[in-house]
Amino acid sequence: MRLAGIALALIFILVGVETAYGAQLASATRHLLLEVWINGHDRKLVAEATEQNGKLLIAPSELTEIGIRYRAREVGADGLVDLSNLPRLTATLDEANQILRIETANVRLVPQIVDMQPPRAAFHRASAGTGLILDYDSVATAVDRGGASSTGLSLQTTGFTPWGTLTGTAFGTAGGGQNQFTRLDTTLEIDDQDSLRQWLVGDVVSGGLIWSRPVRFAGLHVGTDFSLEPNLVTQPLPQFFGQTTVPTSVDVFIDAAKVLETLVQPGPFAIRNLPVVTGGGTADVVMRDELGREFTQSVPYYTAPQLLTPGLFDYSFDFGALRRGYGVRSFDYANAVGEATVRYGLSDILTLESHIEASQGVWLGGGGGVLAIPPYGLIEASLARSYANGNNGSLLYTAMQSETHPISLFASYTQTSEYYADVGSIDALAPARQRLQAGMGISMDAYGSLAFSWIEVRDRASGHTQLATASYSLSLGGGLYLGVTGVDDVQSGNHSAEAFISIPLGGGTYLGGSVSRQPSATTTMASLTHPANPDGGWGYGAQVSAGNAETAEADATWVEDHGRLDAGVATARGQTAARLGASGALILMDGSLYASHTSNDAFALVQTGTPGVEIYRENRPIARSGPDGEALVPDLNAYEENRLSVEPRDYPMSVVVTDPDRIVVPRRHSGVAVDFSPTDVHAALVTVRLEDGSFPMAGTEVRIDGRKQSLVIGHGGQLFIENLTVPLSARIALETHWCRFKIVPPTQSETDEIPRLPPVTCRVEADDDHAP
Repeated sequence: MRLAGIALALIFILVGVETAYGAQLASATRHLLLEVWINGHDRKLVAEATEQNGKLLIAPSELTEIGIRYRAREVGADGLVDLSNLPRLTATLDEANQILRIETANVRLVPQIVDMQPPRAAFHRASAGTGLILDYDSVATAVDRGGASSTGLSLQTTGFTPWGTLTGTAFGTAGGGQNQFTRLDTTLEIDDQDSLRQWLVGDVVSGGLIWSRPVRFAGLHVGTDFSLEPNLVTQPLPQFFGQTTVPTSVDVFIDAAKVLETLVQPGPFAIRNLPVVTGGGTADVVMRDELGREFTQSVPYYTAPQLLTPGLFDYSFDFGALRRGYGVRSFDYANAVGEATVRYGLSDILTLESHIEASQGVWLGGGGGVLAIPPYGLIEASLARSYANGNNGSLLYTAMQSETHPISLFASYTQTSEYYADVGSIDALAPARQRLQAGMGISMDAYGSLAFSWIEVRDRASGHTQLATASYSLSLGGGLYLGVTGVDDVQSGNHSAEAFISIPLGGGTYLGGSVSRQPSATTTMASLTHPANPDGGWGYGAQVSAGNAETAEADATWVEDHGRLDAGVATARGQTAARLGASGALILMDGSLYASHTSNDAFALVQTGTPGVEIYRENRPIARSGPDGEALVPDLNAYEENRLSVEPRDYPMSVVVTDPDRIVVPRRHSGVAVDFSPTDVHAALVTVRLEDGSFPMAGTEVRIDGRKQSLVIGHGGQLFIENLTVPLSARIALETHWCRFKIVPPTQSETDEIPRLPPVTCRVEADDDHAP
């Protein structure tokens, strides 16, 4: 009995201890690192959770990371989310396997995103140096038998810095009793690539919409410039939303071509920015689950440059003084002018737009939108009201467009009231009362293409124009091309037609011919052309025609690194004229002056540090460094990645080019410096022998005093040493001992080859006579 009592007492004590310990565990806080399974599938993720009073708490950022949605009100005062309080979600802790098992509805899951466009942060920042560019284009003509001779010169001067460019343009003519030099534009341009914003100060052309008319003014322009990031897609691209309950493979086909193959986990998913070209069509999404079941869904789309991606703004604001007599007078500015244009992508299918302008008693405002109707096309509509000289006016603009292979359609109609006026009407005629344009294109693939168009205009001078055009073109392969075009002027009753053919002769040379019928005569023409290579070389052309008047002309062009020359001669009606022209650019940068056949969009001043080094652009030879180790590389694309490289084998063996391949992103109308100068590695070759005259085994380790990195002996005892500083002491690890050798100052090399030092002997020294 006594033993039974003691045993019973011990049981009560143990039960009490266990109960107290269990209560303590229940109230304790534990920080856990758990695998995540959602709806029975391993997400291959690990989440940090907190267990407190039997509840599982998790940070909002962790929830987002594992793909669970939450609302702001579901976050507790401690900044954590109690999983037991989330509706339509059950969370269980698998203690044995340290797994967080979540069962939830798809509405609670964050959609998996598959984006086929790279993120904006991937683009390179553009840069520019400091310099000056003078672009010139000159021509001189001479005519015999009393004809007037003349010369002309157009200039563009651009000063560029890392923060902006200042550009001025002008032209001059002389001869024929008229001498004139006229300034055209002077403009300061500052581009902000991060915000895609452009600032222009000086002579500017205003922005606007398709139904408004731009004007020239001097002042300030601020607006978006999407060309600052050429890879940015501004028009909406199709996207697909779906959901699955098991792991599923997804394939996307556009025009029967597979553009995506991916695997999605159970839950909702979205495929964004499918790569399609402008126009309409259907993307086919094929989903195949792990059981082999296949589902196909078609996604109609229509995209065009007139549409903006949702949330994207396109704007321009212009303030200044109207320009008059452009091209005739250098400085003629009139009344103040202000204009503003805004476009906004409201959704994938709708873009809103608005435009206002005012000057000298003329006020105008209007707006509208562009609506896509996938996959058929889009429609545009705008209304505008104006006030000028005490009269109100209105404008209506509508348009439609459809590009669905093989047929493309377009039409636009503009109508203005009697008193409608815009800022452009101050110095010119008001817009036409009516303008109708319509057309259709039919692609017949290998059988060519057809095109039809109709243009009808009623201007304010009571003029009425109606033109119908039809054309057919066919490419027969190998560059052989032919076509037929006909035009009917309905108002005058005149008809014209032309048939033409282009035949490749090889080597970039083409033979052409045409027969055209005008109301007054039939003209036959034959031509031979060989365009000059923009990178350098000869080009030529010749043309003869017979009909109402016999004419003949010939021209030749020579393009080389420093400029472009062209000459031509023509004869007609017994009179002959000759022409001679020269064009190019002079570039001053980093204290050096260069002549080039063009400066174009941008250029690079490449420093190779060594003459005769070949420079490549996109792996194509483009220039070779001169005696000063420099070269000019024109025709780079502004704000785009241009890959420039050099061939390391063009350099002496005693130097090394750290980075022979560069990505260059220049600013517009600017130059950028690229330095490929090599580093002298102070290298040398030395032959190492052992005391018995033999060579150390190839691959033997060499340790140089004062250096952490070891070297390796080559065949025949050859040792290559970089960054050689003398005297140098080193030792070699042999099988049973060390040996040591020293290098004394070498004789200066007379060539660009790596100097070869006198042979050295590795000797065993007393303090090194032990196993390595």
